[in-house]
Amino acid sequence: EQRRLFYNLRREKAKLERQGYVPDPKLLADRLNVRERDVVEMDQRLGSWELSLDQPMTADGDGTFHDLLPSNQAPIDDQLADSQLRVLFRKKLAEFAKILTEREEDILRNRLLSETPVTLEDLGRKYMITKERTRQLEAKIIKKLRELMKKDIQDFEHLRK
Repeated sequence: EQRRLFYNLRREKAKLERQGYVPDPKLLADRLNVRERDVVEMDQRLGSWELSLDQPMTADGDGTFHDLLPSNQAPIDDQLADSQLRVLFRKKLAEFAKILTEREEDILRNRLLSETPVTLEDLGRKYMITKERTRQLEAKIIKKLRELMKKDIQDFEHLRK
C-alpha cells in the first residue's frame, strides 16, 4: 500500500490540479483508496528534501555538514588526561601489589581486578579461612589501596564520583 501510494501520489496530485481541483488529503485518499493519514504522511516525506552529510557546505569545499554534528567522544584534552591517569593508576597498582602479602595479592588479582571474580567462599577454601575472613581481608586491601591512591594521585576522591 505504501509503495503504491509513493508512486501514485504525485501523479494524482498533478492530475487533480490540471482538472482544476485543490488536491487536499481527503480527496487524494478517496481517489487512491488509502487512509487520509497515509496521504498526509507520504506527502510530508515526498515534500521534504534530503541532504548528504558528506556534501560540502560551501562552494569552495570547506567542511561538510557532518562536521557540524556533535561528537560523542570527550574532548581530546580530556581523553589525554584520562589516558595519563590510567597509566599512573596501573603503575601505582603494580607498586601496591608488591607491598601485599602473597595471599592479599591473590585476593587483589582474583577478586578485585578480575573480569570474573572468584567467590569469597572459593578464596576462603584455598587459604583455609572463612568466607567472612576473606571479606575482611578484601576490605583491608581496598582501604590500603584507597589510602595509597589518595596520597599519590591528586584529586583521587573527586575521580571516584
